[in-house]
Amino acid sequence: MARMTATDFVSFTRKRMGNPSSDDWSDAEILRFCNMAVERLAQQYQPAELLTSETVTTAAGTADYELTNSDVLTITHCLNTTSGQRMKRGNHDDWIRRMQGDTTAQGDPYRWYVYGVGSNDRKNVRFEEVPDGVYSITVYYIKIPGEMVLTPNATSPDIPQQFDEAILDVAAEIGRKMDTQLREAQTERALAAKTEGVAGAADKTSAEVHRYIESPIAQVTRRE
Repeated sequence: MARMTATDFVSFTRKRMGNPSSDDWSDAEILRFCNMAVERLAQQYQPAELLTSETVTTAAGTADYELTNSDVLTITHCLNTTSGQRMKRGNHDDWIRRMQGDTTAQGDPYRWYVYGVGSNDRKNVRFEEVPDGVYSITVYYIKIPGEMVLTPNATSPDIPQQFDEAILDVAAEIGRKMDTQLREAQTERALAAKTEGVAGAADKTSAEVHRYIESPIAQVTRRE
């Protein structure tokens, strides 16, 4: 079966919304709901097709690094390739409790945090220990899926085909909410939960992919 395209998603979502006229909801607006659905599913299920990375080179005494790529949807994990260790994710409360504002150079980074955005509005990562020198750290992330378009040629989603039904469910939920049909939106949310679960189970999770990427030595020496 051929992959559904933006044209299909707009047509089917319109039907799921009760066939509103184009005066009420244009094709462009319904397509927006579909693209919002794709991004929500990508955020939640982190399909391997969207997994990519960039390398950060540290400097002594610098804890924060703004990523160079602007297509970062969510960071999944970091690997200190210099020491061969997969780094543990923390939260900023952990940082405050342990570091107590001390950002002097301390050693080999083994923990990472998402810490706001940098001066260029790209995601910022913070490392602990504060690096005491040059380390190469690979930051793995799920990239923002490209938006489907209707013209000049209708395109398909960047996430796997098994999510197509879930995209329709989520898009219909969003559309119903926008149309203040809250009861119908709740019904669509329940349907979406079922189809998302099926699609997610059929797709390799990012955690499984990470185990393939991670080196054997990193798996053994990882610090938790």
